Amino acid sequence: METFLKILNWITANWDVLLAAGVATVSFVSGVVAAVKNRNWNKLKEALVEYVKEAEALQAGGEVKKEVVLAKAQTLCVALKIKYNEQKVSAIVESIVLLSKIVNARDKDKIVK
Repeated sequence: METFLKILNWITANWDVLLAAGVATVSFVSGVVAAVKNRNWNKLKEALVEYVKEAEALQAGGEVKKEVVLAKAQTLCVALKIKYNEQKVSAIVESIVLLSKIVNARDKDKIVK
């Protein structure tokens, strides 16, 4: 019982230090988790570029190509432990396709602004 009281007294005397250590630990872990997620999203974005290139080689319509890319992206999200957000991934795919169309446009089709 005496040991318990000593521990309780020590906790009450050092409550502010314990609280600060807890907050610092949570902040550190949150930062590490955010960094890992960010790095994994970058890997996903890089892979999406490759998936779009592969889909362009298919003899299929645009919607089929997009579905192939989204299916591969969903599989990669599971592997990278990223929550799959179809709207976000779809927007990234569409921006890659748009950039590809702009870069690869023939000179007469390019729009000068």
